[in-house]
Amino acid sequence: PWNVRRAAVGASYSNSGYSANVDYGFIAANPALGTVDDAHTISGSVGVPVADYWTLDTGLTFDLAGAGWTEANVGATYNDKYLTYGVDLTVEPGSWSVGASFNIFGPSGDSAF
Repeated sequence: PWNVRRAAVGASYSNSGYSANVDYGFIAANPALGTVDDAHTISGSVGVPVADYWTLDTGLTFDLAGAGWTEANVGATYNDKYLTYGVDLTVEPGSWSVGASFNIFGPSGDSAF
């Protein structure tokens, strides 16, 4: 007999700077770890180019079992294939955070660090 404790499936698409992603996740209840109910979540995100090298991104995670959102985010990213940096805002019920990213790429396209 199968006993699936965790599972996830997703799909993504990108073309000409536009991107879309959707994921479904399942985590089985485990009372020993404090999780008394199965968790079913669905997440989606989109990215839209707005200017040369700039993309706006947004996403939302929804708890299907609890019928409410668990995370929302929005951000902006600059990427000219040599330098990438961005900032994003993530909001969860009762809290929020701001994140930043930075990366430099060499001529081969590999990360410089």
